[in-house]
Amino acid sequence: MMQPNHSFTLPGVARTISAVICVLGLIDLSHLALQGYGLLHSALGAADLAAILVMQPLFSRRSARLRLPALALQAALVFLPALLIGHVWVAAGGILAGNGLRTLSDRTRWLAFGATVLTAGAAQAWRGGLATTAFAVVSTATTGLVLHGFARMTAARATGRGEHTRAAVAAERLRVSRDLHDLLGYGLSAIQVKSELAHKLVLKDPEGAQGELAEILAIVGCTLADVRTIARGYQPLSLAEASDSAKALLAAAEIEAVVRLDHGPLPEPVETVLAAVLREGITNVLRHSKAGNCRVAVCDRARHVELDIWNDGVVEGGGRAGSGVGNMAGRVEHLGGRLRAAQLGADWFHLHVSVPLDLV
Repeated sequence: MMQPNHSFTLPGVARTISAVICVLGLIDLSHLALQGYGLLHSALGAADLAAILVMQPLFSRRSARLRLPALALQAALVFLPALLIGHVWVAAGGILAGNGLRTLSDRTRWLAFGATVLTAGAAQAWRGGLATTAFAVVSTATTGLVLHGFARMTAARATGRGEHTRAAVAAERLRVSRDLHDLLGYGLSAIQVKSELAHKLVLKDPEGAQGELAEILAIVGCTLADVRTIARGYQPLSLAEASDSAKALLAAAEIEAVVRLDHGPLPEPVETVLAAVLREGITNVLRHSKAGNCRVAVCDRARHVELDIWNDGVVEGGGRAGSGVGNMAGRVEHLGGRLRAAQLGADWFHLHVSVPLDLV
């Protein structure tokens, strides 16, 4: 899964928006001070500008119930000084235009944006010349669009982060579900086989039954240890250990087993996947067949390593792979390999896995 690019983080964008608005506020405050108004008019203008800036966090809220009244009040505060003291803000109109784009619906936002830009220009034309009017129109439009762009960037980053988080959670749930099936399926099948054998031996061979019970306890301990590894994520598996365990388990189920390993050193990811497929394949032999014979072979062929499991005793409805093999197919394909499962004739089933060694 591709990781998102966090070169523009949400806190970084939010800080940028705040910095831009503070700079715009300082511009307007400086412009107010240079106009030579009296103390009362300057104080009223400064209070008006402070109110405009203090309201700005309201436009970061999701609730339109607060943002719409705030937008109307901010519009009044932006243009009120032009009526009362004849002062037109240089940058506050752009802040208002940007907030309108963030707040209003698609049908009205651009109408409101145009109205704000034209009103700012008209207010400047009322007390100034053509150059100041053009400056007011351009600066109001540019400031509004820049602030709107930053706001859209923030929203896009929030959406992207939320989607990435949901995808990561879904992937982790899938991994836990898959690993639980793979680990518990094999362990529980082994416990079932050993328990049936102990049940048969309990009267005619008590010592043998006691030995099987001891092995059951050992399998339970191993299964619990396997479950604990799920929380730690990836854990390597040994193909040799999985083969020895499979041979012992098949023998306990009174299935004649032939296991042949003829391969060189394997990369750890390949060995882990093959061991997991072997465990799942043996689990399916025990669950979905009445096998009397089972053959397992692992060998190298032309820069590939291949695993084959054959078993007889296919029963009606059992000539198919278990759901765990679907999980295994995904793991094999992740390594560039392939997995096939098919019934051979009326009585045999074949599971074949081939994984390239030069792609790992």
